[in-house]
Amino acid sequence: MLTGLAIGQSNMLYRGTGGPWTINPLVTLWNNKNDISSSVNDLGTAWITPTRGVNPLTAGTPLRNNAFAQALSLIATARNEQVRGVLSGRGGEGLGTWYSGGAPQKNLIRAKAVLAAAGVSWVDFVVMALGESDNSEAISTGRDRANAIFRNLKDSSIIAGHTQVIICEASDTHVRTNEIMAATYATAPERVYLPTRLQPTSDGTHFTGDAAPVIGNMIASAVLRGL
Repeated sequence: MLTGLAIGQSNMLYRGTGGPWTINPLVTLWNNKNDISSSVNDLGTAWITPTRGVNPLTAGTPLRNNAFAQALSLIATARNEQVRGVLSGRGGEGLGTWYSGGAPQKNLIRAKAVLAAAGVSWVDFVVMALGESDNSEAISTGRDRANAIFRNLKDSSIIAGHTQVIICEASDTHVRTNEIMAATYATAPERVYLPTRLQPTSDGTHFTGDAAPVIGNMIASAVLRGL
């Protein structure tokens, strides 16, 4: 059984509605709530079949899609084995709310608390879609914060030095964010940089529901190459 961790902002939690939704029954997600920062509340109670609008997937009308769930489904299908995922994030909050000032901040603290609640002490791969809120930040500052997130996960033995880290681009309007992500990718050989920026958006920032399986396929392909 493989376990993946997904962290980030709204494009990781996903806001796009519509699009195909057929998830392999071998996939489960931990049912924590997202878009909150508490390290003690709504950390989840069970592994569940991914269901749109049900934690950890965000609610919305129409129902929202999710690229991470799509990726897990493709991985499960390709390997014919159980795949589980932990998805933790908060929309509208950038890298500094995960790590800054030499210490983990509220969103990273929560993600690790969710992992602990799920009984997950280590993961096979990490997917990050984070940094839209850092679109005017200095590249070096954003890169150092992103690197610190992964260093903290490694120091906590949640990932190892060889664990695959998949970094997704933000939309094409977020030029500085993508420069930060590219600089983060270039720091370590186990990282994979996904050119997701040209996928369609509904508002210039949030990828559409139809883009979810496309991005999911990109994530899954990267994971499968690295296993």
